[in-house]
Amino acid sequence: MSNQARMRVCLKCQRKFFSTGPGNRICKKCNRENMARYGHMTEWQLAVQRGRKYWNGEPMDESFWCLAFDLDDDWRGTGG
Repeated sequence: MSNQARMRVCLKCQRKFFSTGPGNRICKKCNRENMARYGHMTEWQLAVQRGRKYWNGEPMDESFWCLAFDLDDDWRGTGG
């Protein structure tokens, strides 16, 4: 049953909403707020803003992000 559309609780505002499936855990209102606030940012910029990530207790470095996001030489968006 967890793979079906049903009522779920939004992970951001804790309100119940109709979810299309297990990958849909943020309600439409919160999703619109996220897009308005962060929609212009690249995935890399969002990752940097969220802070250092850890995998099995070890910090993940820039090389991990470059591989994970298939980033080129201009991964910081400096234009060079």
